[in-house]
Amino acid sequence: MDTQLATCEYVRWQHHLSVEGKQVKEYRHTLFLLPDRIQSDEIECFLTDIFDVSYRMTSSDVGFLYIHTTEGIVSLYINEPPHPFINAFHTTTHL
Repeated sequence: MDTQLATCEYVRWQHHLSVEGKQVKEYRHTLFLLPDRIQSDEIECFLTDIFDVSYRMTSSDVGFLYIHTTEGIVSLYINEPPHPFINAFHTTTHL
């Protein structure tokens, strides 16, 4: 893997309905800022396609990380402010 400039953890929830009722599974993922892209095991966005990265905390422990791309906005749930990740992104050459 390329040199990591920064990382940020995000969360996905998967909802299942069964005869026992509704079950919710939480999956934690790591987003990597690399010299040419932002990548996780689920997504990949090249820096040449990214306008900006921003976030908004909706409470003290839940918020959204937004990756603004030429294809639209990728929204990810986060549990803490991603200042180091965003600051590192702003030091890269991007769109």
